[in-house]
Amino acid sequence: MKRNRITIIGIFLLLFWAGFNVYRFFTGDWFGAGSYPYAETFHLNASEGEVIAAIRTLQKEGCLHTPPGKTNNISVRDSTAPYPDFWRHIRLYYPDTNEQVYAWTRPFDSTSTTFAFYQLNDKVINQDFWYITNALEKRKFRKRVFEPLEAKVAEMKRKNIKVKKKNQD
Repeated sequence: MKRNRITIIGIFLLLFWAGFNVYRFFTGDWFGAGSYPYAETFHLNASEGEVIAAIRTLQKEGCLHTPPGKTNNISVRDSTAPYPDFWRHIRLYYPDTNEQVYAWTRPFDSTSTTFAFYQLNDKVINQDFWYITNALEKRKFRKRVFEPLEAKVAEMKRKNIKVKKKNQD
């Protein structure tokens, strides 16, 4: 009788373990594709250089903040290395909550850029936060970082178009 119980418990645990791994496989939690599988990505219709210029402009205007103690919060891509960087890492700061935000950019093509939010302090977005907290953090990032950045990119593109038209006349 005792042996049957142990066998049944063993089979139950094995089935539970197998089911959990199948669940993780199909939800993408078992292994993620790429280096930043949990990043919340956004698409900007501007070159990466235009996006970086807009970030720097927003920092000068005081809309985006640099973490304390950091002089340059945007990494430089080293294209001469044998293994070139694919991302430009950006560190931002929420001064009211004392939180550091980690984001990155990567060119999608010559005219558009992928902008991503991947970490808040030491917690990875879409992985380490509970569902509601995760949704609130993504919404906060969208309102405080992405939407101003998107508006600044559009504004800078409009100004550049006007300048080009004046020069052609």
